[in-house]
Amino acid sequence: MPEALLMEVASHGELEKALAGNGDVRLVLLDLRMPGAHGLSSLVFLRGEYPNVSVAIISGGAYAETIVRARQLGASAFIPKSAPIDTIAQALSCVIRGELWFPAQDDAPPGPVPLLQDKLTTLTAQQFRVLKCLAEGMLNKQIADLLEVSEGTVRAHVTAILRKLGVSTRTQAVILVTELDLERDSADTL
Repeated sequence: MPEALLMEVASHGELEKALAGNGDVRLVLLDLRMPGAHGLSSLVFLRGEYPNVSVAIISGGAYAETIVRARQLGASAFIPKSAPIDTIAQALSCVIRGELWFPAQDDAPPGPVPLLQDKLTTLTAQQFRVLKCLAEGMLNKQIADLLEVSEGTVRAHVTAILRKLGVSTRTQAVILVTELDLERDSADTL
């Protein structure tokens, strides 16, 4: 694909900045292990914030459950890092043409993701950022400093997040989000 202009980022935060600063992005190759990515929750963020940008997941762990959930959450492709270069090129060509590409997998129902997806897509971009910070164990003051808002604003976002996710504590919200992080550390080769 010699006509493609490639941009590389090293973290989910850099990805957000790159997307915010460039409206011409058509495709994101998302590594679920990128720093700050938090597994499939990053896919949910990208689909909610940038619905016109296709997202192809590139992963070293091609687990059937992860692939099925990625598809349900709006990924355009799931490409194993171990795939031959011809297969990767074919998958990317499909996505660029507006088609979906997923490896053959067992399509067993993966559990409560559609309901969780619906809940997560109700979050605003800023609420999703706050939720990601909560998942990293940050305190309200740390989140406020990072996002350059007041602690009161963070508290308001946390309250809205809890309400939208149907949980009563920060811990419950984080547990709910970690359900989307299906990549298994021991088997994933980077």
